[in-house]
Parts: sequence; structure tokens; C-alpha cells
Amino acid sequence: MRRLGPSGLPWFTDLSASGHPGAPADRLEQKKRPHLIDFMVLANWPDPCHGRGGIHQDEKTMDRILSTAERRQGQRRRVLLLSGSLLLLVLLWLGLGRLLRPGLSAGELRFSTATIGGLEATLSADGLVRPAFEDVRTSPVEARIERLVAPAGALLAEGDTILVLDRREIRERLERVTDRIALKEAELRKARADQVRQREELANEVEILAERISFLEAKREQEAQLFERRLTTVWNLRQAERDENIARLEHKGLLERIRRLDEGSAAGDEALRIELRLLEGERRQVVRELDEAVLRAPRPCVLSWVPEEEGRLVTQGEVLARLADRDAWKIEASLSDIHAARLLEGLPARVRLDGKKLTGRVERIHPRVVSGRITFDLRLDEPRNPELRSNRRVDVEVVLEERTNTLVVERGPGFGTAGLQEAFVVEGNRLVRRSLRCGLGNRDKVEVLEGLQPGERVVISAMERWHHLEKITLKGN
Repeated sequence: MRRLGPSGLPWFTDLSASGHPGAPADRLEQKKRPHLIDFMVLANWPDPCHGRGGIHQDEKTMDRILSTAERRQGQRRRVLLLSGSLLLLVLLWLGLGRLLRPGLSAGELRFSTATIGGLEATLSADGLVRPAFEDVRTSPVEARIERLVAPAGALLAEGDTILVLDRREIRERLERVTDRIALKEAELRKARADQVRQREELANEVEILAERISFLEAKREQEAQLFERRLTTVWNLRQAERDENIARLEHKGLLERIRRLDEGSAAGDEALRIELRLLEGERRQVVRELDEAVLRAPRPCVLSWVPEEEGRLVTQGEVLARLADRDAWKIEASLSDIHAARLLEGLPARVRLDGKKLTGRVERIHPRVVSGRITFDLRLDEPRNPELRSNRRVDVEVVLEERTNTLVVERGPGFGTAGLQEAFVVEGNRLVRRSLRCGLGNRDKVEVLEGLQPGERVVISAMERWHHLEKITLKGN
């Protein structure tokens, strides 16, 4: 049978202020409505399957009241369990946060410290060492290379033979020109002989006519005297005068013929002399070609280039050899044509050569743009530096502008672009992303205008994959 309280409810739910018989007085004072767990431990709860509808009446199996010590011990266990659970959750949260938070090792990155100093804005270019004075020798005629004497790179003394061309055709031309000169000289001599003969004949005729004029003049005077004495007729006097006038006109005509003969002879001689001069010039040209067919060094020099095949046919004007000065050099540099407007003659420049720096200036800018690149020449302050060698590659920096007392940072793979850019700055054990504004720059350094203070360290490694983060943990700093 289930034991009921005075109110008709189970005894453990119908408790009044007086409490359950036998209940501790202090527990009844603490709570007006005690709970089941505070008063008893259920034992042998009725099993509906066995048909028992209540608690056994056996005193050994009845519910018993928990003592204060036991209740306090249970409370302590619950508090400890709750505290341990909360501590475990906090530890798990911190551990997962540390595991999931992105981090980088300082050894994997490159840093640069911002400092105050000078900076030069430069243009980087690729350069080749070239002779300061290069002599290009070309073929005087179209001919075949008969013999190669000196190889490329040979050191030559003055007069050393480089190569020999086939000279048979040149010799034949020389013979033909010589014969033409001889023919013209013969023509000139014949023309002069004819002129002398014709002038002598005209001179004889002039002398004869002069004598006839003297005779006719005397006859005219005689007729005039006879006419005064009325010993002759007027017709005879007039006839004598006409004969004298005709003779004088003939004499004048002969003198004019002699003058024209002299002028014509002079013109003819001049034409023949001009032809002879032209032929003489042609012969000198052929003789020079014959001499240049044997290519020789004009002075001590280096043979930079020469054809390598004997028997090869070369055309007139084709390059046969390039001769370079042994001691004087220049730099032939090139850069992208987008910088053409900023490149000016006279700008200072530096050349990097095995850790050394040579100085110079832009001497000449080539007008042509080839494959999107513009070429220019540098005149070195030390053109006879012993480290310079023909066709050696060097790095060139053309100085556009120079600034002092400005904030500079080393250039790196991920830092150095002019204008506004994102970069990570070291703040304690973190990398914090900042927007930095950069100005002038060169191959090594870049000017920082905004966003950085002297002494701060900035990451100059490539950080594209981290730019979506605001902060990154820095390990091993």
C-alpha cells in the first residue's frame, strides 16, 4: 500500500512547516518546499511489471534522509564538475584558436628596417661593353675571300694582315683603265698637234695677206696721186680702194679664225684633260681597291669580328672585320621605350661590374626603337678600366633624381612599387597590414612617403597570398 499524507497526496509531497517525522530540524528551516532528492534515496522503486503499486513497507528498504555532510559533499562534487567542464571548454577554445589562427615563421620572411637617408631615382638598363672607338672595315669590291689570316679576338699590331680577297678581277680592271688613260693621252697629243698645224697655216696666211694689204695700200696711194694729176680715172681709184678694203677684211677674218682656233683648242684640251683626270681617279680607286683587297690592321687593335669561311662571296660594302681599340671602352645600354621621355643626354649613370661601380654619362641616344627597346651609349669616366672586356654584360643605372634626408626601405620581391601599396609591418609578435605610399625608387631602395615610421620593420617578401588578412602571428621573432 502507498503511504499517503494528511492531504491525500504521497507523504513526501505533503510536508508542512513541521516537516516529516524524524526530519532534521535545520533542513526544514532552510526550505519550505523540500525536493525529493533532498530527503530520500529511492530504493526498490515499484516495478509495474510485478504489480506492486507502491513502496515496500519493509523498514530495511524504506527511503532514508540524506545528512548535511552528504548534501554538501554532493554540492562540492557538482561545483567541481561544473568548474572542470568550464575550464576544459576554455582550454579547448584557446587551443583551437591558436591552431586555427594563421602564423608565419620569421625565418621564412625578409625584413627591412625603415631608416632616414639619401635616395637616387634611377632607371635600370641592360648594358654591353663596347669599344669606345670601333673601326669597321668593308669589302671594296664583290669578291671571294681567298685566305683568312687572323681569327676573331686576335691582338693585332699595325700592318698585320687580317684576310686576303681574290684580286684577279681588280687587276683586270686596272689594266683596262690604264689602257684608256694611254688612249686619252694620245688623243690629247694629236689634238694639240693639229691645233699647232692649223694655227701655223693661218699665221702664214695672215702674213701673206698683210703683205698684200701693204701692196694694195701703196697702189691706192699711187692711184690717188695719178687722179690728182688727171692721169687716171675715178673708177681705177675706187677699184684700188675696194681691193685694199677687201684685203683688210680678209686679214681681220684670218685673225678671228686664229682666235676661235685658240679658244676651241683650249676647250678641247680641257675636255681631254678632264677625261684624263677622271680616268686617273678611276685608276687610283682601282689601285686602292687592289691594296684594300689585302685587309691590314691600321693600328694596334683587337679583331672583334671577322668572317669564318674561306671562299665565301662578299658583296661590295659588306663588313669584313670589326677592329676595336685595345684600351678604351664604352657601354651600349638598352631599356624599355616607355622610359624614352625620361631618358636625356648628359644624365649621370652608374655601371655595376663585379661589385664595383663605374660612373659615366649618357652620351648619345639612338633614334630607332627596336623590339620595344631604346638604345643609348654611355661615356665612362674611366674608359680604360682593366676589368672591361668586349661584349661583357653589365647592369646600368641612369640617375634621374636624387633626394636626401628621406625615409627609405630596401626593395624586395613584394615591396617597392611606386604609389599606394599594401605591406605587413612588424608590431611585437604580429604582422599588421598597412597601406604605405611609396615615392622614388631604384634597384635597391624605395622611398616611403606615408604609413611608416623610422625604425619600424616591414616585410619585403612576396605576401600576395596573405593580403586578405589584417593580422598574422609572427613566430620566432
